[in-house]
Amino acid sequence: MGIEEWWTQDVHLATKEQRRTWAAINMYTVWNIWKERNRRTFDDREADSVTVLQLIKEEMNLRFLACGTPVVSSF
Repeated sequence: MGIEEWWTQDVHLATKEQRRTWAAINMYTVWNIWKERNRRTFDDREADSVTVLQLIKEEMNLRFLACGTPVVSSF
């Protein structure tokens, strides 16, 4: 599966809110995987997968604090 196919696999979700939630989760996930790749490549440091997941959750919570709307209620 290519990145484009992965990104659009659930675009056909029922509501606009579901599509926005899917896109937000994808964006925060990809962004944090990219940042982890950069840590490993340029800083010679690495985090385990649980830590990367925690960083994703923290960024999603920051978005909630800034925008007032949760990305997902049970992530």
